[in-house]
Amino acid sequence: MTVLDDLPHLVARMRAHGVRRLSSADDESALTLVLAPEVVSGPSPAAEISPPPSVTPVLSPEMGIFHPAGPVEERPVEQDEIVGFVEIGAVLLPVTAPRGGMLGHPLVEKGEVVGYHLSLFEIRHG
Repeated sequence: MTVLDDLPHLVARMRAHGVRRLSSADDESALTLVLAPEVVSGPSPAAEISPPPSVTPVLSPEMGIFHPAGPVEERPVEQDEIVGFVEIGAVLLPVTAPRGGMLGHPLVEKGEVVGYHLSLFEIRHG
């Protein structure tokens, strides 16, 4: 069993105790988990800095390791097209485009640990 197998449990415990950042290291490796802020309903300061209506974020379906699918340069995509994967242990969760448009460059690096609902790409449409 690896740390990646325990990610859902670790994330749940971090959320339950209000922990946003957790680091662990030994002689061979290091791991840092950073949770994205939780979305709060109702008006908030975050609403003032939301992306313009012509941009749709592509969000991570869960916490794990990010892998883009296909070319990483800007390209057209169709709604529900798989644009990447989030690896959780032996499971690869697909990351799909919520709508069609022009897919931008990945916002995170290949192999980077990502949080739940972290923005991985932006789709421009008009």
